[in-house]
Amino acid sequence: MRKPRPISEGAEGIIFAHAYNFVGKAEGSANRALQLLRFLQRRGHRVTVYSKNYRSGSKAGKNNWRAIDEVSFAEQFPEFNLRIEAWSVLDEPLRLCKNLLITCFPKLTKRLLKIRVPGVAPKWKQIKDNKPRLLIVSYAHTVTYFNGLVGKEWIIDQIDIEFILNRRVSGRPTYHLSVLLRARRELGILEASTMVLSNSYAEWLIDRSLVDRPKLVLFPYLNDFGDDSVVRKPPVCDFAYDLLFVGTKHHFNVVGLCEFLTEFIAAGVNCRLAIAGSVGDAEIVKSIASTTSCVFILGYVDNLHELYSRSRASICPVSGGGTKTKIIESLQYARPVFASLQACEGLIPGFETCVLPLDQRTVRSFLESSDDRSDDCERYLEIYTKYLQNNEFVDLLDRVERSSAPRDL
Repeated sequence: MRKPRPISEGAEGIIFAHAYNFVGKAEGSANRALQLLRFLQRRGHRVTVYSKNYRSGSKAGKNNWRAIDEVSFAEQFPEFNLRIEAWSVLDEPLRLCKNLLITCFPKLTKRLLKIRVPGVAPKWKQIKDNKPRLLIVSYAHTVTYFNGLVGKEWIIDQIDIEFILNRRVSGRPTYHLSVLLRARRELGILEASTMVLSNSYAEWLIDRSLVDRPKLVLFPYLNDFGDDSVVRKPPVCDFAYDLLFVGTKHHFNVVGLCEFLTEFIAAGVNCRLAIAGSVGDAEIVKSIASTTSCVFILGYVDNLHELYSRSRASICPVSGGGTKTKIIESLQYARPVFASLQACEGLIPGFETCVLPLDQRTVRSFLESSDDRSDDCERYLEIYTKYLQNNEFVDLLDRVERSSAPRDL
């Protein structure tokens, strides 16, 4: 196995900062981080990836980098430098202090974020001393994890509008004080940035109403198959499953799937539903699925191409925020999706022919027909590639020095 690449001085053209380990993770935020890095890799940019480890017994420590993760990163991105900051006893107090000050004084956010405490985060200090051009940060809230700002320009990859996501998780009304305080802090951070990337169409529209200063760019999620194709059509074969759900053991996945299963079983819908991913490990999912012979819990599946080829369509009965990666993933395997109304919020308009309403009548009608929506999936994804190839983020990257000639996207 390839060892992590040694750090070369002055190699920082672009800094990609992600507060946690994102290698080998199934969450949408981890997939998004990998997508962005592959996008930069294929354009030939020099990138230093900065991340952190935390106290092993803490909640954040569950996502620490392991040696195997570092090796995996080096194999996927041999051209990039990976710098992992060791845990410091001052990390949490400094983060909480910054959050409090930004919440109280959002207009001073950029000045507060630039403050650096000497002696803390030495690897971050080395990066700052090399005077990088561009800093890309995953999630707005994680910028307070870092000891000051680096780079001439600062971009936030806004995977979710976090105060809205937290409101939905907690079930609190928008006017609840905790929601408003989160919004105050998050909007202060967004206003202090140069550019905000949204992977959700709905959140991009919301940002346009709430944020004034930074450039707002719609930069949607798209799986990278390592070639010029955005769609990987499965081979023609007999279907083993009528419907497929792929997901992790995440709150919204478990809740949405359980609600769908309960209605699915109660209605007596006669179709075969496959469940892949760690969501099938949830006890409540197992309990509901055990009451019928039509549900198949597959666990982790390595070959998604084969799984989608054996499935007629997929479902996305989840809520939350952002663009649901499972929808885009299914479309990229040329399989239409039955999705809840909230799951469609992040999609760019024009999805109606390949992302269908998740109701019993629509599902039954489709399964009883010989309808094939693979061409609709491909046409819709062409819209996505246009947003990825032509936007202000790409224009900014074009002005950043590359380490090699650009390659086709």
